[in-house]
Amino acid sequence: MRKVLDFSLPDPTLKETLWNEITDSQTKDSLMETRFKIQGFWQRHAQPDLMAPYYEKYYATLKRVVDTRDREFAEAFINGLSPAFMARE
Repeated sequence: MRKVLDFSLPDPTLKETLWNEITDSQTKDSLMETRFKIQGFWQRHAQPDLMAPYYEKYYATLKRVVDTRDREFAEAFINGLSPAFMARE
């Protein structure tokens, strides 16, 4: 989908905007739209320098997401944004 391509551009301002939209508990985005944003945002192999600032942000946000969002959103967040792959790199 074109949105994912647009969301995956290597632009730090875009990444910050997407992060804020993904983690906004008041969002009106559908789960599908959020998944598109996560997919475009998280370019760990193509954009490692742009992803690095979000490793700590992920862990700082994780508990709030699990405590306040529905299960489907929490699963999409965890599965799509986890920096656990860094344990091996």
